[in-house]
Amino acid sequence: MKLQAILIASCLPIAITATSVAEKWLNSKGGRYYDAYCGTRPRFADTKHLCVTASADIVKSIQETSTFRGYLSRKGDAFALVPNHEMTVIRTKKYHMIVDFKPSRVPAEHQGKCAEVIFTGTEVDPKITQPHYYCQPGAQPVKMPA
Repeated sequence: MKLQAILIASCLPIAITATSVAEKWLNSKGGRYYDAYCGTRPRFADTKHLCVTASADIVKSIQETSTFRGYLSRKGDAFALVPNHEMTVIRTKKYHMIVDFKPSRVPAEHQGKCAEVIFTGTEVDPKITQPHYYCQPGAQPVKMPA
């Protein structure tokens, strides 16, 4: 019993840390949900979402203060963002990626299926600090800067 109590006490901080980081990632069932949104034959192509590519190092560097819901790919170098109850903000040490799933300026035929993406930060190329719109189905993935 004492050994079990010691193990539980020593593992609790690890479990809390893992939970606080992982809560942004929804269970992707081995990448299947990512593939359903962003794979070669996505079942959910006609829904509101955003496909994002980034190096695995960038994905690992996403800070805990970020607010998003997403499905990670098998390789950990891409993810599918789905609308969140809050503004979607992905923070890294170098920049923030802000995603608005309710943008005000979108083509009428895509109403309700677009996302506006803006990158902010001092180390960001000025070309990507302007709003860009990604409408489903068919939008190309957003590439996060290195």
